[in-house]
Amino acid sequence: MNVIQKLIESVRDGSLPFRICNRFSKTKYGPITELNTNQLIARRYPDDGWKNLTHEGRVAWNHFHSALSAKKPRNVVWVGANDGRGAVCMNEAFPGMDFFLLEPVRKTFQAMEKRLAGLPNLRAFNLAAGAAEGELEMFVDEYSPASSLLPYDQLIAKDYPFLGKQSKETVRVRPLDTLLGEWKLDRIDFLIVDVQGYEDIVLAGAQQVLKNAQIVMVEMNLKSLYVGSATFDSVYQTLRANGLTLRHIPHFHRNADNEVVQIDGLFCRE
Repeated sequence: MNVIQKLIESVRDGSLPFRICNRFSKTKYGPITELNTNQLIARRYPDDGWKNLTHEGRVAWNHFHSALSAKKPRNVVWVGANDGRGAVCMNEAFPGMDFFLLEPVRKTFQAMEKRLAGLPNLRAFNLAAGAAEGELEMFVDEYSPASSLLPYDQLIAKDYPFLGKQSKETVRVRPLDTLLGEWKLDRIDFLIVDVQGYEDIVLAGAQQVLKNAQIVMVEMNLKSLYVGSATFDSVYQTLRANGLTLRHIPHFHRNADNEVVQIDGLFCRE
């Protein structure tokens, strides 16, 4: 293919801006296009029903269909569900499951409640999960996904300079093992933990849950962003000790130096 043909092709497929950036930048970029998402789902979806999904629903199906089609979970518990956007996408991609969504920050919880209107199988709880019953002070960032029960590490400003505009809020904390009984669930099929460094403490209050969970997805830290944060190794060892095996990495996050600092590990029971 000559230079002119390559140029025309890159304009057609949308890759031209990335090719220009890659020419002059040490960081290499690539497009995540609708076409790529559609190609992936068209190969594996059982019929043409994927065409009725939103783009976000198609992305969710591509990320999770391997694990969910094998395990066929009945319920999903999402600790740190934020505004519920991810749960709504997963519900669209995999209808028929019941969702129990925990979000401790009042304003973010209220946004989630609005998003879940008309979706009775998605239930919202204004709670944090932890090792014991109580109330704790939450560090609430203007960028809500970064809010945590742990304070920022001093390196956070270098890695994520847009973070740090915080307030504090007292939130209620309850162990997952207690909630399991109150929800009258014999087990949690699919547990998602996205709690910004607080993973070890959430899992400490979920010892009964972990004995029977079929799938667990948890954010794992390769670099400390919060003081006293859980680590990749601490989370990995806990889940392995409970018979769960790391099978997929649906997402990962880089810092300003292009280092991978967090991954979302998807563990399955063999």
